Amino acid sequence: MLVALGCIVVLGAVYIANNYYWPIAIARRYAEANNIAWPEGGLLISQGIAIPVLMAIAVGIVMTFIATRLRFGRYVFAIGGNPEAAELAGIKTRWVTVKIFALMGMLCAIAAAISTARLNAATNAQGENRRALYDRRSGHRRHLACRRHGVDRRRHARRARHAVASIRHGAARHRLAVPAHRRRHGARHRRLARHRLPLSRQVTGVFIVTEQTTPLVEMKNISISFGGIHAVENASVDLFPGEVVALLGHNGAGKSTLIKVLSGAYKRDNGDIMINGETVDIRNPRDAKKYGIETIYQTLAVADNVDAAANLYLGRELQTKWGTLDDVAMEASTREVMGRLNPNFKRFKEPVKALSGGQRQSVAIARAILFDARILIMDEPTAALGPQETAQVGDLIKQLKREGIGIFLISHDIHDVFDLADRVFVMKNGKVVGHARTEDVTKDEVLGMIILGKVPPGATPGPGAMKVA
Repeated sequence: MLVALGCIVVLGAVYIANNYYWPIAIARRYAEANNIAWPEGGLLISQGIAIPVLMAIAVGIVMTFIATRLRFGRYVFAIGGNPEAAELAGIKTRWVTVKIFALMGMLCAIAAAISTARLNAATNAQGENRRALYDRRSGHRRHLACRRHGVDRRRHARRARHAVASIRHGAARHRLAVPAHRRRHGARHRRLARHRLPLSRQVTGVFIVTEQTTPLVEMKNISISFGGIHAVENASVDLFPGEVVALLGHNGAGKSTLIKVLSGAYKRDNGDIMINGETVDIRNPRDAKKYGIETIYQTLAVADNVDAAANLYLGRELQTKWGTLDDVAMEASTREVMGRLNPNFKRFKEPVKALSGGQRQSVAIARAILFDARILIMDEPTAALGPQETAQVGDLIKQLKREGIGIFLISHDIHDVFDLADRVFVMKNGKVVGHARTEDVTKDEVLGMIILGKVPPGATPGPGAMKVA
């Protein structure tokens, strides 16, 4: 935009200098006062814009439009700010990166063609006469062949214009005829329809639970290793609708790793995942979102260089009928959900990197509850919040619980766990020590499970329970 504005200002100044008397009079008086020779023919500035300049302006405008108004540009910004957050949001970061390099290569090719044409370097002086003689003979042979077979050469004549010559001389480029069998009828509309998301915020693929006897989520014998180290080994947890299940354990116990298997961030080595009693295959975050699983990661996983609305809809942007980003609708929805979570949040236009820790946490939580999730994973949701915001998150969890949403809660604050959770699962060294209902155990007994792996009488032991001699 600044480049286009600068070009307009320069062209306007040249027009005024060439078409009005007073600029020339001022210049003449200045030249006479400073003994400057007046050029023959008067002071005129040559007008017109070179073709490469026009092409550079056009490319700049197109690239600005792509970066600010299309989903691809939003993905590029998000990947530049936080590649991990973009991947966890369901963006195919590798494919976007390939497209970026392809686009840069195309622009470099255009620049090379323009430079070659302007420097008149496209012609090869050596062997030029021999090439011209060969072209004349070949053209004559083609002409005779066409006459014998009755082929119209007018379509082939249109192909003789050289692209580099057109750029060098400013000549009009002729559009080549496209065979009918290669035309893409309605390709643009089919492509947009394939990628455009509906304006409704309903999550597809979510099973409706009618009986409390069927777990909303059940993970059986989940195992995952990194370089021969068992991060999670034969872990089994379950979650019912309208229930809050807390995952407890010391640092490195495997809580976050187990949850990332459910959210699609990690691929499990062994085990099964069932949603409403049906086995599902979750290989990436897009699969998890398809089943209504939303996650608040401990690292927040937000793109730092875009605003709150862009983070909430990252990977699921709303679009207008023209295929551009519908920023107005996304911001209105963001204001609505943020008003429900944190009424004091007002910095909707600023990038997330300019927000405080509590405000960034609010953005991450709002993104999780925006799309009507049936399964919500909260990994340390109140770690960076103050007392008032922590209380708001607690009220929100209770409200979501009343709405029938199942919540996995990972927290080191045992007081919050007993205030909010219905059951607790304790992990140690990648294994489940045991699980129990919060009313059947005390805080000290849960701490014993975390530190020693000792299972109290009110809990059900797991594979990681301490063996009693």
